[in-house]
Amino acid sequence: MSTSKRIQAKLTMFCLLTIFVIRAQKLKEVNDNEINVVVIGDAGLTESESQIKKMVVARIKEKHAQRPFQLGINLGDNVYENGSETDDFETLYQIFTESFPPHIFDFDFLTVLGNHDHMGDPDTQIKFHHGYDQRFYMPDNNYHYDVRLIDGTLIRFVCVDSMPLYDPNLATSTERQNQISFLMDLLDDSGGFDYVFLILHHNVVRGCGPHRRVPHDFLFLQLITHKYLTAILNGHNHNMQMFDRLWKRPPVFSVGNSARVNPAEVSETENGWCKSPATGGFAQLIISNQLATIRYFSGKGQLLVEEEL
Repeated sequence: MSTSKRIQAKLTMFCLLTIFVIRAQKLKEVNDNEINVVVIGDAGLTESESQIKKMVVARIKEKHAQRPFQLGINLGDNVYENGSETDDFETLYQIFTESFPPHIFDFDFLTVLGNHDHMGDPDTQIKFHHGYDQRFYMPDNNYHYDVRLIDGTLIRFVCVDSMPLYDPNLATSTERQNQISFLMDLLDDSGGFDYVFLILHHNVVRGCGPHRRVPHDFLFLQLITHKYLTAILNGHNHNMQMFDRLWKRPPVFSVGNSARVNPAEVSETENGWCKSPATGGFAQLIISNQLATIRYFSGKGQLLVEEEL
C-alpha cells in the first residue's frame, strides 16, 4: 500500500473516532528534572534540496546522541515554496519524517503554520499529524501543549497560527479578534505554570532581515506582552535573532535558518543579537525549575551564543 493510501485509511478511522471523542490538549510527563528541547525553523525543504538542511539535521543527530532531546519545536514554513498541495502527505513525509525518523527522534515536534504554508492547503498538514506522523504535532491551527517535569515544574507552550494576525486578507477583523481573545483566555488560565512560551512563525520585533513588519494594534500588543509569558519563539527571517525583555514584552528568540539563509542585516531594535551563519542553524532550549537556557548552534555545530531566559 502506498504512503498516501495508508494515510488516507488512517484519516478515515480518525474521522470516525472524532464523532465520539473530543480531543484534549496534551500533557507530557517527563521523568527528569529538566527538559531538553531542539528548535528548528523554516525547515520546509528535503535534505536533497537543501545542503543547509542536511548539515543542520546531521548536527542535531549528533547533539541528540550526546544528550537526548525530549521535545522539538518547529517554527513554520514547513513546506516550500507554496505550502502543501491538498492531501500531499508524501512531501511532508520526505521533509519531516525522513529527516527526523521516529526510531531516533521518538518525541513530538510542536509545529505551527508559516506564511508559505498558507500559500497551499494548511489542513493537509493538520491531517498529516492526525493520520500519519503524530510527532509532527499540530492538532489544530492554534493549540497548547503542557509539560510536567518529575519535580512538578509545569511548562506551557501556546502555539499560534500567526498568519491571520498579520494578513488582513486572511481573516476578518472579527475573526482576528476572536483568535486573540481565545489566546488571551488561554494565557489568563496559565498562572499556575512556571514557564509559558508563545510559539509562532512571524516576528514580533522589528529586528534583522527582510521581514520586519509587526502589527501595533492594542489587541496584538496585549497578546505579546501578556504578564504570564516567559519568552516568545518565532521563525520567518532566515537567520537567528535574540532580543532582551523590553518593558512588558518578554525576551524574543528567533530561529529561521534550518534550511535557508539570508543576511542578518542591521536590526531596527536595540538590545538585539543577530547572526546568519552560511551553514544555517538550530537552537537548544533547556528548561528546569530553577533555570531556562537557550543555545544557538550553526549547521557545523558551533555554539554561537548562550543566554539565560
